[in-house]
Amino acid sequence: MPEDSVRRVWTAIALHTAPGVRALMEPEVAPGTAGVEHFVLGIGCGDV
Repeated sequence: MPEDSVRRVWTAIALHTAPGVRALMEPEVAPGTAGVEHFVLGIGCGDV
């Protein structure tokens, strides 16, 4: 896996507790963070 891809995934996981920051990051960070929020915290479960 390319190093840049690994860094983006790590960033998405690391920023899941800072939702305001993800809007400033690469586009791949937002869905990764949203996934963590959904599966770990249950955010948005009623929307599915």
